[in-house]
Amino acid sequence: MPGRFVGHSPATSDSFGLILSVAPGSLFGSVAAASLINLVTVLIVSIGTSSMAISAAIRDLPDPQRATRSSRRRLAVVALLGIGGLAAVAFGNPFLRVSGGSLVITAASGLLRGRVSDRIRFSGAGVAAAAWAFAYWWYVSRTISAAASTGSFAAALVISVVGLSVLVTSNLGVLESVGGLLGRPSGWLRATLRPALAYSSRRPLRTGLVIAAFSIVTAVLVIVQSGLSAARRDLAPATGGWDVRATVVGTDQLAVPAQLAPQVARQESLSSRTFLGPVKWAYADFRGTVDWHQESITVYGLSSQQLTGGILPLISRDPSFPNDAAAWAAISRDPGLVASSLNIGSVAYLAMGQGTVRFKVVAQLPSPGGSSPGLLPGLVGSQPALASLSGSPAGATLLLKAASGTTPQALARDLQRALLAQGADASTTLQLMKAQNDANLGLNDFFVAMMRVGLVVGILGLGAVALRAVIERRRAIGVLRAVGFLRLQVLAGMLIETALIATVGLVVGVAVALGLGGPLLTSLSPKSQFILDYVDILLTVGLVYAAVLLVTLLPAVRAARLRPAEALRGVG
Repeated sequence: MPGRFVGHSPATSDSFGLILSVAPGSLFGSVAAASLINLVTVLIVSIGTSSMAISAAIRDLPDPQRATRSSRRRLAVVALLGIGGLAAVAFGNPFLRVSGGSLVITAASGLLRGRVSDRIRFSGAGVAAAAWAFAYWWYVSRTISAAASTGSFAAALVISVVGLSVLVTSNLGVLESVGGLLGRPSGWLRATLRPALAYSSRRPLRTGLVIAAFSIVTAVLVIVQSGLSAARRDLAPATGGWDVRATVVGTDQLAVPAQLAPQVARQESLSSRTFLGPVKWAYADFRGTVDWHQESITVYGLSSQQLTGGILPLISRDPSFPNDAAAWAAISRDPGLVASSLNIGSVAYLAMGQGTVRFKVVAQLPSPGGSSPGLLPGLVGSQPALASLSGSPAGATLLLKAASGTTPQALARDLQRALLAQGADASTTLQLMKAQNDANLGLNDFFVAMMRVGLVVGILGLGAVALRAVIERRRAIGVLRAVGFLRLQVLAGMLIETALIATVGLVVGVAVALGLGGPLLTSLSPKSQFILDYVDILLTVGLVYAAVLLVTLLPAVRAARLRPAEALRGVG
Protein backbone atom coordinates (compact mmCIF):
# COMPACT_ATOMS: atom_id res chain seq x y z
CA MET A 1 0.00 0.00 0.00
CA PRO A 2 1.27 3.54 -0.65
CA GLY A 3 1.39 4.49 3.02
CA ARG A 4 2.39 2.58 6.08
CA PHE A 5 2.08 3.14 9.80
CA VAL A 6 5.30 3.70 11.72
CA GLY A 7 5.78 4.13 15.44
CA HIS A 8 3.83 2.35 18.13
CA SER A 9 3.55 4.52 21.23
CA PRO A 10 1.16 2.89 23.65
CA ALA A 11 1.63 5.49 26.36
CA THR A 12 -1.08 7.02 28.51
CA SER A 13 -2.21 9.28 25.68
CA ASP A 14 -4.45 6.54 24.21
CA SER A 15 -2.68 6.73 20.89
CA PHE A 16 -0.41 4.43 18.98
CA GLY A 17 1.39 7.47 17.60
CA LEU A 18 0.63 6.47 14.04
CA ILE A 19 2.40 8.52 11.40
CA LEU A 20 1.37 8.11 7.78
CA SER A 21 4.50 8.08 5.63
CA VAL A 22 5.08 7.29 1.98
CA ALA A 23 7.13 4.16 1.40
CA PRO A 24 8.92 4.55 -1.97
CA GLY A 25 9.01 0.80 -2.51
CA SER A 26 5.25 0.47 -1.99
CA LEU A 27 4.57 3.50 -4.18
CA PHE A 28 6.73 2.26 -7.04
CA GLY A 29 5.27 -1.22 -6.59
CA SER A 30 1.73 0.13 -6.95
CA VAL A 31 2.67 2.04 -10.11
CA ALA A 32 4.45 -1.00 -11.51
CA ALA A 33 1.45 -3.23 -10.74
CA ALA A 34 -0.94 -0.83 -12.47
CA SER A 35 1.40 -0.62 -15.48
CA LEU A 36 1.67 -4.41 -15.60
CA ILE A 37 -2.11 -4.79 -15.60
CA ASN A 38 -2.41 -2.32 -18.47
CA LEU A 39 0.34 -4.08 -20.43
CA VAL A 40 -1.23 -7.50 -19.91
CA THR A 41 -4.61 -6.14 -21.04
CA VAL A 42 -3.07 -4.61 -24.17
CA LEU A 43 -1.18 -7.87 -24.83
CA ILE A 44 -4.35 -9.96 -24.62
CA VAL A 45 -6.20 -7.62 -26.97
CA SER A 46 -3.22 -7.47 -29.34
CA ILE A 47 -3.00 -11.25 -29.56
CA GLY A 48 -6.66 -11.37 -30.53
CA THR A 49 -6.42 -8.65 -33.17
CA SER A 50 -3.10 -9.84 -34.65
CA SER A 51 -4.81 -12.93 -36.02
CA MET A 52 -7.71 -11.01 -37.55
CA ALA A 53 -8.34 -11.70 -41.22
CA ILE A 54 -7.55 -8.72 -43.48
CA SER A 55 -10.84 -8.99 -45.31
CA ALA A 56 -12.73 -9.00 -42.02
CA ALA A 57 -10.84 -5.94 -40.79
CA ILE A 58 -11.51 -3.98 -43.97
CA ARG A 59 -15.17 -4.86 -44.42
CA ASP A 60 -16.07 -5.12 -40.70
CA LEU A 61 -17.01 -8.77 -41.19
CA PRO A 62 -16.70 -11.57 -38.63
CA ASP A 63 -13.50 -13.59 -38.70
CA PRO A 64 -13.70 -16.95 -40.48
CA GLN A 65 -14.08 -19.93 -38.16
CA ARG A 66 -10.83 -21.79 -37.59
CA ALA A 67 -10.54 -25.47 -36.94
CA THR A 68 -10.17 -26.20 -33.25
CA ARG A 69 -7.40 -28.79 -33.66
CA SER A 70 -5.08 -28.99 -30.68
CA SER A 71 -1.50 -28.07 -31.44
CA ARG A 72 1.64 -29.28 -29.74
CA ARG A 73 2.50 -25.75 -28.69
CA ARG A 74 -0.84 -25.26 -26.99
CA LEU A 75 -0.62 -28.61 -25.24
CA ALA A 76 2.89 -27.77 -24.04
CA VAL A 77 1.69 -24.46 -22.58
CA VAL A 78 -1.26 -26.15 -20.89
CA ALA A 79 0.99 -28.86 -19.48
CA LEU A 80 3.46 -26.26 -18.22
CA LEU A 81 0.65 -24.34 -16.50
CA GLY A 82 -0.67 -27.51 -14.88
CA ILE A 83 2.72 -28.70 -13.64
CA GLY A 84 3.63 -25.25 -12.35
CA GLY A 85 0.29 -24.94 -10.59
CA LEU A 86 0.60 -28.36 -8.94
CA ALA A 87 4.13 -27.52 -7.77
CA ALA A 88 2.92 -24.22 -6.30
CA VAL A 89 0.05 -25.94 -4.47
CA ALA A 90 2.33 -28.65 -3.09
CA PHE A 91 5.40 -26.65 -2.09
CA GLY A 92 4.56 -22.93 -2.18
CA ASN A 93 3.49 -20.42 0.44
CA PRO A 94 -0.22 -19.48 0.81
CA PHE A 95 0.01 -16.87 -1.97
CA LEU A 96 1.56 -19.36 -4.41
CA ARG A 97 -0.88 -22.09 -3.40
CA VAL A 98 -4.01 -20.08 -4.08
CA SER A 99 -2.48 -18.86 -7.36
CA GLY A 100 -1.30 -22.36 -8.27
CA GLY A 101 -4.77 -23.78 -7.79
CA SER A 102 -6.15 -21.31 -10.31
CA LEU A 103 -3.42 -22.31 -12.78
CA VAL A 104 -4.38 -25.98 -12.42
CA ILE A 105 -8.02 -25.06 -13.13
CA THR A 106 -6.94 -23.02 -16.17
CA ALA A 107 -4.89 -25.96 -17.47
CA ALA A 108 -7.80 -28.35 -17.00
CA SER A 109 -10.05 -25.97 -18.90
CA GLY A 110 -7.50 -25.82 -21.71
CA LEU A 111 -7.42 -29.61 -21.99
CA LEU A 112 -11.20 -29.66 -22.44
CA ARG A 113 -11.01 -27.38 -25.46
CA GLY A 114 -12.85 -28.97 -28.38
CA ARG A 115 -14.39 -31.65 -26.16
CA VAL A 116 -17.11 -29.49 -24.61
CA SER A 117 -18.65 -26.21 -25.66
CA ASP A 118 -16.78 -23.03 -24.81
CA ARG A 119 -19.68 -21.79 -22.74
CA ILE A 120 -19.65 -24.87 -20.49
CA ARG A 121 -15.85 -24.90 -20.36
CA PHE A 122 -15.48 -21.24 -19.37
CA SER A 123 -18.42 -21.36 -16.96
CA GLY A 124 -16.99 -24.41 -15.20
CA ALA A 125 -13.54 -22.85 -14.98
CA GLY A 126 -14.96 -19.61 -13.58
CA VAL A 127 -17.02 -21.38 -10.93
CA ALA A 128 -14.12 -23.68 -9.99
CA ALA A 129 -11.63 -20.79 -9.70
CA ALA A 130 -13.98 -18.71 -7.53
CA ALA A 131 -14.83 -21.71 -5.33
CA TRP A 132 -11.15 -22.56 -4.91
CA ALA A 133 -10.28 -18.97 -3.95
CA PHE A 134 -13.13 -18.79 -1.42
CA ALA A 135 -12.42 -22.19 0.13
CA TYR A 136 -8.67 -21.76 0.39
CA TRP A 137 -8.95 -18.26 1.88
CA TRP A 138 -11.42 -19.52 4.50
CA TYR A 139 -8.92 -22.24 5.40
CA VAL A 140 -5.74 -20.17 5.37
CA SER A 141 -7.26 -17.25 7.33
CA ARG A 142 -7.69 -19.63 10.28
CA THR A 143 -4.24 -21.16 10.16
CA ILE A 144 -1.79 -18.26 9.71
CA SER A 145 -1.44 -14.74 11.08
CA ALA A 146 -3.08 -11.70 9.53
CA ALA A 147 0.34 -10.38 8.50
CA ALA A 148 1.20 -13.52 6.55
CA SER A 149 -2.21 -13.75 4.89
CA THR A 150 -2.23 -10.40 3.07
CA GLY A 151 -0.74 -11.85 -0.12
CA SER A 152 -3.10 -14.82 -0.18
CA PHE A 153 -6.07 -12.51 0.42
CA ALA A 154 -5.10 -10.29 -2.52
CA ALA A 155 -4.67 -13.35 -4.74
CA ALA A 156 -8.01 -14.83 -3.59
CA LEU A 157 -9.73 -11.50 -4.27
CA VAL A 158 -8.41 -11.21 -7.82
CA ILE A 159 -8.97 -14.89 -8.66
CA SER A 160 -12.54 -14.94 -7.34
CA VAL A 161 -13.38 -11.72 -9.20
CA VAL A 162 -11.88 -13.02 -12.46
CA GLY A 163 -13.62 -16.38 -12.03
CA LEU A 164 -17.04 -14.85 -11.49
CA SER A 165 -16.45 -12.35 -14.31
CA VAL A 166 -15.63 -15.22 -16.68
CA LEU A 167 -18.79 -17.00 -15.54
CA VAL A 168 -20.91 -13.93 -16.26
CA THR A 169 -19.36 -13.09 -19.63
CA SER A 170 -19.65 -16.71 -20.76
CA ASN A 171 -23.39 -16.56 -20.18
CA LEU A 172 -24.19 -13.10 -21.50
CA GLY A 173 -26.32 -14.76 -24.16
CA VAL A 174 -28.74 -15.71 -21.41
CA LEU A 175 -29.37 -12.01 -20.88
CA GLU A 176 -30.72 -11.77 -24.42
CA SER A 177 -33.34 -14.38 -23.56
CA VAL A 178 -34.15 -12.51 -20.35
CA GLY A 179 -34.45 -9.32 -22.37
CA GLY A 180 -36.88 -11.06 -24.66
CA LEU A 181 -39.03 -12.12 -21.71
CA LEU A 182 -38.99 -8.62 -20.27
CA GLY A 183 -39.93 -7.19 -23.64
CA ARG A 184 -42.98 -9.40 -24.20
CA PRO A 185 -45.39 -6.89 -22.67
CA SER A 186 -44.03 -4.14 -24.91
CA GLY A 187 -42.59 -4.43 -28.40
CA TRP A 188 -40.89 -1.03 -27.93
CA LEU A 189 -39.06 -2.28 -24.83
CA ARG A 190 -38.10 -5.56 -26.50
CA ALA A 191 -36.64 -3.80 -29.53
CA THR A 192 -34.70 -1.44 -27.25
CA LEU A 193 -33.22 -4.18 -25.04
CA ARG A 194 -32.19 -6.69 -27.69
CA PRO A 195 -29.41 -4.66 -29.45
CA ALA A 196 -27.93 -3.46 -26.15
CA LEU A 197 -27.71 -7.00 -24.76
CA ALA A 198 -26.40 -8.39 -28.05
CA TYR A 199 -23.56 -5.83 -28.19
CA SER A 200 -22.43 -6.76 -24.66
CA SER A 201 -22.34 -10.48 -25.44
CA ARG A 202 -20.53 -9.89 -28.76
CA ARG A 203 -17.50 -8.39 -26.94
CA PRO A 204 -17.02 -10.77 -23.99
CA LEU A 205 -13.35 -9.90 -23.39
CA ARG A 206 -13.94 -6.17 -23.16
CA THR A 207 -17.09 -6.65 -21.12
CA GLY A 208 -15.30 -9.06 -18.77
CA LEU A 209 -12.39 -6.69 -18.18
CA VAL A 210 -14.74 -3.83 -17.32
CA ILE A 211 -16.77 -6.04 -14.97
CA ALA A 212 -13.61 -7.32 -13.24
CA ALA A 213 -12.28 -3.79 -12.71
CA PHE A 214 -15.60 -2.69 -11.22
CA SER A 215 -15.82 -5.78 -9.05
CA ILE A 216 -12.35 -5.49 -7.49
CA VAL A 217 -12.85 -1.88 -6.41
CA THR A 218 -16.40 -2.59 -5.23
CA ALA A 219 -15.32 -5.64 -3.20
CA VAL A 220 -12.50 -3.77 -1.45
CA LEU A 221 -14.78 -0.81 -0.79
CA VAL A 222 -17.54 -2.99 0.71
CA ILE A 223 -15.03 -4.86 2.91
CA VAL A 224 -13.49 -1.64 4.22
CA GLN A 225 -16.89 -0.07 4.90
CA SER A 226 -18.06 -3.20 6.74
CA GLY A 227 -14.86 -3.19 8.79
CA LEU A 228 -15.45 0.42 9.82
CA SER A 229 -19.01 -0.47 10.83
CA ALA A 230 -17.65 -3.37 12.89
CA ALA A 231 -15.29 -0.95 14.65
CA ARG A 232 -18.26 1.20 15.64
CA ARG A 233 -20.09 -1.85 16.98
CA ASP A 234 -16.99 -2.93 18.94
CA LEU A 235 -16.94 0.15 21.16
CA ALA A 236 -18.88 -1.39 24.06
CA PRO A 237 -17.09 -4.79 24.05
CA ALA A 238 -13.73 -2.97 23.96
CA THR A 239 -14.42 -1.55 27.43
CA GLY A 240 -14.06 -5.03 28.94
CA GLY A 241 -17.09 -4.46 31.15
CA TRP A 242 -15.55 -1.48 32.97
CA ASP A 243 -17.37 1.85 33.19
CA VAL A 244 -14.70 4.36 34.25
CA ARG A 245 -10.93 4.62 33.91
CA ALA A 246 -8.72 7.01 35.90
CA THR A 247 -4.97 7.51 35.31
CA VAL A 248 -2.21 9.39 37.08
CA VAL A 249 1.49 9.91 36.31
CA GLY A 250 4.29 10.18 38.86
CA THR A 251 3.00 7.67 41.40
CA ASP A 252 1.97 4.04 41.34
CA GLN A 253 -0.74 4.52 43.99
CA LEU A 254 -4.30 5.51 43.06
CA ALA A 255 -7.42 4.65 45.05
CA VAL A 256 -11.09 5.56 45.14
CA PRO A 257 -11.84 8.18 47.84
CA ALA A 258 -13.89 6.85 50.74
CA GLN A 259 -16.85 9.12 50.00
CA LEU A 260 -17.23 7.58 46.50
CA ALA A 261 -16.97 3.95 47.61
CA PRO A 262 -20.79 3.44 47.65
CA GLN A 263 -20.89 4.37 43.94
CA VAL A 264 -18.40 1.65 42.97
CA ALA A 265 -19.35 -2.00 42.54
CA ARG A 266 -15.88 -3.23 41.57
CA GLN A 267 -12.43 -1.70 41.21
CA GLU A 268 -8.91 -2.69 40.18
CA SER A 269 -5.74 -0.59 40.65
CA LEU A 270 -2.87 -1.22 38.21
CA SER A 271 0.66 0.10 38.60
CA SER A 272 2.68 0.91 35.48
CA ARG A 273 6.01 2.19 34.17
CA THR A 274 6.48 4.29 31.03
CA PHE A 275 9.72 3.62 29.21
CA LEU A 276 11.14 6.31 26.93
CA GLY A 277 14.15 5.34 24.85
CA PRO A 278 15.37 3.11 22.00
CA VAL A 279 12.71 0.61 20.93
CA LYS A 280 12.60 -2.00 18.19
CA TRP A 281 9.35 -3.64 17.03
CA ALA A 282 8.68 -6.88 15.21
CA TYR A 283 4.98 -6.48 14.43
CA ALA A 284 2.84 -9.48 13.52
CA ASP A 285 0.89 -7.45 10.97
CA PHE A 286 1.51 -5.49 7.76
CA ARG A 287 4.04 -3.18 9.48
CA GLY A 288 6.66 -5.90 9.80
CA THR A 289 9.87 -4.92 11.60
CA VAL A 290 10.47 -1.33 12.68
CA ASP A 291 14.13 -0.82 13.58
CA TRP A 292 15.49 1.02 16.59
CA HIS A 293 13.92 4.41 17.25
CA GLN A 294 12.91 6.64 20.16
CA GLU A 295 9.49 5.76 21.55
CA SER A 296 7.50 5.66 24.77
CA ILE A 297 5.89 2.40 25.90
CA THR A 298 3.77 1.86 28.99
CA VAL A 299 4.01 -1.52 30.74
CA TYR A 300 1.35 -2.48 33.29
CA GLY A 301 2.22 -4.83 36.15
CA LEU A 302 -0.68 -6.98 37.36
CA SER A 303 -0.64 -8.79 40.66
CA SER A 304 -0.96 -12.57 40.85
CA GLN A 305 -4.59 -12.22 41.91
CA GLN A 306 -5.37 -9.91 38.99
CA LEU A 307 -3.67 -12.26 36.53
CA THR A 308 -5.60 -15.22 37.92
CA GLY A 309 -8.91 -13.38 37.69
CA GLY A 310 -8.23 -11.91 34.24
CA ILE A 311 -9.31 -8.30 34.69
CA LEU A 312 -9.92 -7.94 30.93
CA PRO A 313 -11.34 -10.45 28.44
CA LEU A 314 -9.11 -11.75 25.66
CA ILE A 315 -10.20 -11.76 22.04
CA SER A 316 -7.31 -13.96 20.93
CA ARG A 317 -4.41 -15.91 22.40
CA ASP A 318 -1.41 -17.95 21.31
CA PRO A 319 -2.54 -21.34 19.93
CA SER A 320 -0.41 -23.12 22.54
CA PHE A 321 -2.83 -22.03 25.28
CA PRO A 322 -6.08 -24.03 25.57
CA ASN A 323 -8.01 -21.19 27.26
CA ASP A 324 -7.70 -17.62 28.55
CA ALA A 325 -6.76 -18.77 32.06
CA ALA A 326 -3.75 -20.65 30.66
CA ALA A 327 -2.63 -17.52 28.79
CA TRP A 328 -2.84 -15.35 31.93
CA ALA A 329 -1.02 -18.07 33.90
CA ALA A 330 1.83 -18.08 31.38
CA ILE A 331 2.10 -14.27 31.63
CA SER A 332 2.27 -14.63 35.42
CA ARG A 333 5.13 -17.16 35.19
CA ASP A 334 7.21 -15.54 32.43
CA PRO A 335 8.02 -11.78 32.71
CA GLY A 336 8.79 -11.72 28.97
CA LEU A 337 5.20 -12.54 28.00
CA VAL A 338 2.53 -9.82 27.87
CA ALA A 339 -1.00 -9.09 26.66
CA SER A 340 -1.77 -6.16 24.37
CA SER A 341 -4.19 -4.92 21.75
CA LEU A 342 -1.48 -5.74 19.19
CA ASN A 343 -1.57 -8.93 17.13
CA ILE A 344 -0.41 -12.20 18.66
CA GLY A 345 3.31 -12.70 18.04
CA SER A 346 4.33 -9.03 18.06
CA VAL A 347 7.62 -8.49 19.92
CA ALA A 348 9.02 -5.31 21.52
CA TYR A 349 12.73 -4.81 22.30
CA LEU A 350 13.58 -2.10 24.82
CA ALA A 351 17.23 -0.97 25.14
CA MET A 352 17.85 -0.53 28.88
CA GLY A 353 21.08 0.44 30.61
CA GLN A 354 21.57 -3.14 31.84
CA GLY A 355 20.70 -4.71 28.50
CA THR A 356 17.79 -5.31 26.13
CA VAL A 357 14.40 -6.24 27.56
CA ARG A 358 12.14 -8.35 25.32
CA PHE A 359 8.34 -8.52 25.54
CA LYS A 360 6.29 -10.88 23.36
CA VAL A 361 2.51 -10.53 22.91
CA VAL A 362 0.80 -13.88 23.56
CA ALA A 363 -2.71 -12.61 24.31
CA GLN A 364 -4.75 -9.92 22.55
CA LEU A 365 -6.94 -7.47 24.44
CA PRO A 366 -10.12 -5.96 22.96
CA SER A 367 -9.96 -2.62 21.17
CA PRO A 368 -12.23 -0.70 18.77
CA GLY A 369 -11.98 -2.46 15.43
CA GLY A 370 -8.88 -4.34 16.56
CA SER A 371 -6.64 -1.42 15.47
CA SER A 372 -6.66 0.95 18.47
CA PRO A 373 -4.74 0.99 21.78
CA GLY A 374 -7.76 -0.13 23.79
CA LEU A 375 -8.51 0.42 27.45
CA LEU A 376 -4.92 -0.24 28.54
CA PRO A 377 -2.75 1.41 25.86
CA GLY A 378 0.43 -0.54 26.32
CA LEU A 379 1.77 -3.94 27.35
CA VAL A 380 0.06 -5.79 30.20
CA GLY A 381 2.35 -8.11 32.12
CA SER A 382 3.25 -9.26 35.62
CA GLN A 383 4.92 -7.49 38.51
CA PRO A 384 8.34 -9.05 37.58
CA ALA A 385 7.88 -7.63 34.07
CA LEU A 386 7.29 -4.21 35.61
CA ALA A 387 10.39 -4.58 37.79
CA SER A 388 12.61 -4.72 34.69
CA LEU A 389 11.65 -1.07 34.04
CA SER A 390 12.34 0.11 37.59
CA GLY A 391 14.21 3.20 36.37
CA SER A 392 11.27 4.49 34.28
CA PRO A 393 8.60 6.95 35.53
CA ALA A 394 5.78 5.37 37.53
CA GLY A 395 2.07 5.61 36.84
CA ALA A 396 -1.21 4.14 38.03
CA THR A 397 -4.53 3.24 36.44
CA LEU A 398 -7.85 2.69 38.17
CA LEU A 399 -10.63 0.65 36.55
CA LEU A 400 -14.11 0.99 38.03
CA LYS A 401 -17.50 -0.65 37.61
CA ALA A 402 -20.35 1.64 38.63
CA ALA A 403 -22.74 0.45 41.30
CA SER A 404 -26.42 -0.04 40.59
CA GLY A 405 -28.17 3.30 40.40
CA THR A 406 -24.98 5.23 39.48
CA THR A 407 -24.34 6.24 35.89
CA PRO A 408 -20.79 6.00 34.52
CA GLN A 409 -20.92 9.70 33.60
CA ALA A 410 -21.77 10.71 37.18
CA LEU A 411 -19.08 8.43 38.63
CA ALA A 412 -16.44 9.78 36.24
CA ARG A 413 -17.40 13.36 37.02
CA ASP A 414 -17.30 12.86 40.81
CA LEU A 415 -14.04 10.93 40.61
CA GLN A 416 -12.43 13.65 38.50
CA ARG A 417 -13.31 16.26 41.10
CA ALA A 418 -12.08 14.11 44.01
CA LEU A 419 -8.72 13.26 42.37
CA LEU A 420 -8.08 16.66 40.82
CA ALA A 421 -5.49 17.56 43.46
CA GLN A 422 -3.47 14.43 42.56
CA GLY A 423 -3.40 15.36 38.87
CA ALA A 424 -5.47 12.33 37.87
CA ASP A 425 -7.73 12.17 34.84
CA ALA A 426 -11.02 10.23 34.89
CA SER A 427 -13.28 9.40 31.93
CA THR A 428 -15.92 6.88 31.03
CA THR A 429 -14.49 3.91 29.15
CA LEU A 430 -17.08 4.22 26.38
CA GLN A 431 -16.02 7.83 25.84
CA LEU A 432 -12.38 6.74 25.60
CA MET A 433 -13.18 4.02 23.06
CA LYS A 434 -15.24 6.45 21.00
CA ALA A 435 -12.36 8.96 21.02
CA GLN A 436 -9.97 6.25 19.76
CA ASN A 437 -12.38 5.27 17.02
CA ASP A 438 -12.95 8.90 15.99
CA ALA A 439 -9.18 9.45 15.82
CA ASN A 440 -8.98 6.87 13.05
CA LEU A 441 -12.06 8.05 11.16
CA GLY A 442 -10.26 10.81 9.28
CA LEU A 443 -7.67 8.44 7.82
CA ASN A 444 -10.24 5.70 7.20
CA ASP A 445 -12.62 8.11 5.48
CA PHE A 446 -9.71 9.26 3.31
CA PHE A 447 -9.05 5.72 2.08
CA VAL A 448 -12.77 5.11 1.46
CA ALA A 449 -12.95 8.36 -0.51
CA MET A 450 -9.90 7.35 -2.57
CA MET A 451 -11.52 4.00 -3.41
CA ARG A 452 -14.70 5.76 -4.45
CA VAL A 453 -12.60 8.01 -6.67
CA GLY A 454 -11.06 4.88 -8.18
CA LEU A 455 -14.56 3.56 -8.84
CA VAL A 456 -15.52 6.79 -10.56
CA VAL A 457 -12.31 6.67 -12.64
CA GLY A 458 -13.32 3.18 -13.76
CA ILE A 459 -16.72 4.54 -14.72
CA LEU A 460 -15.02 7.20 -16.82
CA GLY A 461 -13.53 4.30 -18.74
CA LEU A 462 -17.08 3.19 -19.44
CA GLY A 463 -17.69 6.60 -20.99
CA ALA A 464 -14.70 6.08 -23.29
CA VAL A 465 -16.01 2.62 -24.21
CA ALA A 466 -19.44 4.09 -24.94
CA LEU A 467 -17.93 6.82 -27.11
CA ARG A 468 -15.93 4.28 -29.07
CA ALA A 469 -19.02 2.10 -29.40
CA VAL A 470 -20.81 4.97 -31.15
CA ILE A 471 -18.01 5.11 -33.74
CA GLU A 472 -17.81 1.33 -34.19
CA ARG A 473 -21.57 0.91 -34.45
CA ARG A 474 -22.19 3.89 -36.69
CA ARG A 475 -23.46 1.75 -39.55
CA ALA A 476 -25.46 -0.55 -37.26
CA ILE A 477 -27.12 2.45 -35.65
CA GLY A 478 -27.89 3.79 -39.11
CA VAL A 479 -29.57 0.50 -40.05
CA LEU A 480 -31.65 0.55 -36.86
CA ARG A 481 -32.70 4.12 -37.49
CA ALA A 482 -33.53 3.29 -41.11
CA VAL A 483 -35.86 0.44 -40.13
CA GLY A 484 -37.77 2.64 -37.70
CA PHE A 485 -35.81 2.88 -34.45
CA LEU A 486 -36.57 6.10 -32.62
CA ARG A 487 -33.88 8.36 -31.20
CA LEU A 488 -35.14 7.63 -27.71
CA GLN A 489 -34.65 3.89 -28.30
CA VAL A 490 -31.05 4.38 -29.40
CA LEU A 491 -30.42 6.61 -26.39
CA ALA A 492 -32.04 4.16 -23.98
CA GLY A 493 -30.15 1.22 -25.48
CA MET A 494 -26.75 2.85 -24.89
CA LEU A 495 -27.64 3.75 -21.31
CA ILE A 496 -29.00 0.27 -20.60
CA GLU A 497 -25.84 -1.38 -21.92
CA THR A 498 -23.45 0.57 -19.66
CA ALA A 499 -25.82 0.38 -16.68
CA LEU A 500 -26.00 -3.39 -17.16
CA ILE A 501 -22.20 -3.75 -17.07
CA ALA A 502 -21.99 -1.55 -13.97
CA THR A 503 -24.75 -3.56 -12.27
CA VAL A 504 -23.05 -6.87 -12.94
CA GLY A 505 -19.78 -5.43 -11.61
CA LEU A 506 -21.49 -4.28 -8.43
CA VAL A 507 -23.17 -7.66 -7.90
CA VAL A 508 -19.94 -9.60 -8.42
CA GLY A 509 -18.06 -7.20 -6.12
CA VAL A 510 -20.60 -7.57 -3.30
CA ALA A 511 -20.59 -11.37 -3.73
CA VAL A 512 -16.80 -11.49 -3.44
CA ALA A 513 -16.89 -9.18 -0.41
CA LEU A 514 -19.36 -11.52 1.30
CA GLY A 515 -17.19 -14.53 0.51
CA LEU A 516 -13.85 -13.08 1.63
CA GLY A 517 -14.69 -10.25 4.02
CA GLY A 518 -15.82 -12.37 6.97
CA PRO A 519 -12.58 -14.38 7.37
CA LEU A 520 -10.48 -11.24 6.80
CA LEU A 521 -12.25 -9.30 9.54
CA THR A 522 -12.03 -12.31 11.87
CA SER A 523 -8.28 -12.62 11.32
CA LEU A 524 -7.81 -8.91 12.09
CA SER A 525 -10.28 -8.75 15.00
CA PRO A 526 -11.42 -12.24 16.12
CA LYS A 527 -14.52 -11.08 18.00
CA SER A 528 -15.82 -8.76 15.25
CA GLN A 529 -18.71 -9.72 12.97
CA PHE A 530 -18.83 -9.01 9.25
CA ILE A 531 -22.16 -7.30 8.56
CA LEU A 532 -22.88 -5.32 5.41
CA ASP A 533 -23.29 -1.59 5.93
CA TYR A 534 -26.32 -1.07 3.70
CA VAL A 535 -26.30 2.72 4.05
CA ASP A 536 -22.75 3.02 2.71
CA ILE A 537 -23.44 0.40 0.04
CA LEU A 538 -26.52 2.27 -1.17
CA LEU A 539 -24.48 5.48 -1.22
CA THR A 540 -21.83 3.76 -3.35
CA VAL A 541 -24.44 2.27 -5.68
CA GLY A 542 -26.08 5.66 -6.09
CA LEU A 543 -22.70 7.22 -6.86
CA VAL A 544 -22.00 4.53 -9.47
CA TYR A 545 -25.29 4.95 -11.30
CA ALA A 546 -25.09 8.74 -11.21
CA ALA A 547 -21.57 8.62 -12.67
CA VAL A 548 -22.64 6.04 -15.29
CA LEU A 549 -25.49 8.28 -16.35
CA LEU A 550 -23.24 11.32 -16.63
CA VAL A 551 -20.41 9.70 -18.58
CA THR A 552 -22.69 7.75 -20.91
CA LEU A 553 -25.27 10.41 -21.63
CA LEU A 554 -23.13 12.42 -24.05
CA PRO A 555 -22.09 9.45 -26.26
CA ALA A 556 -25.68 8.16 -26.13
CA VAL A 557 -27.08 11.51 -27.25
CA ARG A 558 -24.48 11.59 -30.04
CA ALA A 559 -25.60 8.14 -31.17
CA ALA A 560 -29.28 9.11 -31.05
CA ARG A 561 -28.64 12.17 -33.23
CA LEU A 562 -27.01 10.19 -36.03
CA ARG A 563 -28.97 10.55 -39.23
CA PRO A 564 -29.58 7.29 -41.09
CA ALA A 565 -28.27 8.67 -44.38
CA GLU A 566 -25.00 9.83 -42.81
CA ALA A 567 -24.55 6.64 -40.74
CA LEU A 568 -25.09 4.39 -43.77
CA ARG A 569 -22.75 6.37 -46.02
CA GLY A 570 -19.95 4.24 -47.33
CA VAL A 571 -21.83 0.94 -47.12
CA GLY A 572 -21.31 -0.95 -50.33
